Amino acid sequence: MNKPFHTTEIWKLLRTILEIVALVGALLLLGWIVNVISMETAVADEPLYECWVFCNPESEVMIRSKPSRKSEIVGTAVCGNRYRTEWTEKNGYVHVSDVGNESGEGWISARYIAASEPRMTDYTVIVKAKGRVAVREYPDGKRKRWVYPDTELRVYCIADGWAVTEIGYIMTSFLEAD
Repeated sequence: MNKPFHTTEIWKLLRTILEIVALVGALLLLGWIVNVISMETAVADEPLYECWVFCNPESEVMIRSKPSRKSEIVGTAVCGNRYRTEWTEKNGYVHVSDVGNESGEGWISARYIAASEPRMTDYTVIVKAKGRVAVREYPDGKRKRWVYPDTELRVYCIADGWAVTEIGYIMTSFLEAD
């Protein structure tokens, strides 16, 4: 026949269960803390690179609070502005720091970011190619139109193998100084 539990034995059992639950909870909390610290260290250890805004010198590029065209505009940038980035790209935007807003950071459309400093120019070039050359909305972007050999164009800015001309972006390999 089974021996009945005494009240003291039940309390001892409950106390042991509570101690085990507390220990498991403490271990879970410790694991979470270690995870948070390692994530913050990983973010802090990501190297920062320089990047530059590359656009028509007569226009501005919007700096946004989030990587979305619908997000708040927190500033503007012009061709040649330098920022720091981890090259974190999301939804076609690059996260940048050293922005002159309250948070010091923002998102710029990747289509207007160059890895090298744009060289400001203002001279005429001739299109040199065996056939027509695509004029783009932005580097590697959608074709706006065609331009043909021996066409003269005004170049305002050059970076990363692309030239900002009076009619759009053209690869510099198709251009020759006049």
